[in-house]
Amino acid sequence: MFMEKWLNLKTNLYPGDEFLEQEDYCVDFKSFNEYRDSDLFGDPYDKKLHLGLSPVPYIGNLKISSVYLLLLNPGLNPGDYIQDKTPEFQERYINNLQQKANEDFPFYHLNPILCSHPGYNYWIKKLKDIIEKIKTTENISWLEAQKKLSNKIAVLELIPYHSRNFGLRDKIIDKLASTRDIKRFVKEKIVPKARNNKCVIIVTRSSKRWDIKEEKNIIVYNNAEARGGSLGKNTRGYKEIINHLNCEF
Repeated sequence: MFMEKWLNLKTNLYPGDEFLEQEDYCVDFKSFNEYRDSDLFGDPYDKKLHLGLSPVPYIGNLKISSVYLLLLNPGLNPGDYIQDKTPEFQERYINNLQQKANEDFPFYHLNPILCSHPGYNYWIKKLKDIIEKIKTTENISWLEAQKKLSNKIAVLELIPYHSRNFGLRDKIIDKLASTRDIKRFVKEKIVPKARNNKCVIIVTRSSKRWDIKEEKNIIVYNNAEARGGSLGKNTRGYKEIINHLNCEF
């Protein structure tokens, strides 16, 4: 299974992706200082893949989740280089790779202990309307709503490596073993789950590359929707997620 391969890495590269080490569109900074002192620091047009950061193939409990968001690849904030190696992040990152079921916040970017991580701020902002709806419907606190959603939602990235911008999809996507394996996992495990009414799938990014068609319980964002990848109140993704979660709570 592709998750087992992630657990046995000696580097940040998935087996079959080692060719990236030789590519000029990749960098491998080992620390924040190394990144800060490079020409890429602060560059708004940086399109490199940053292999020095912990790759993110998935977040959340893939077995028990009932909402799956399919994205392109994890983004990049200078703070990622500061937070990536902290014990607080690495403990939850490894637990996530191992799919440990005893985590209070399986979707670790909703865990308040990581509130200084850029990923926390990104996902709180993106999921705030869904969290607010759960809070209101269940008459619980914001934190309790975060925890409930953390146990229901998972993200899968088509490419696990961080970048600030991404303009290489046609150049490398078909070459990456990590991409082929996660696409296979989604088609063999997650899509059948949606067809059995046990989950919903929202393809917010790179829908053509995920090669998934819209059907019952599967929303595929069009080009206009994918630009923002929003899950706000007026989006199809939000409505599908809330409709599904209302059936569970």
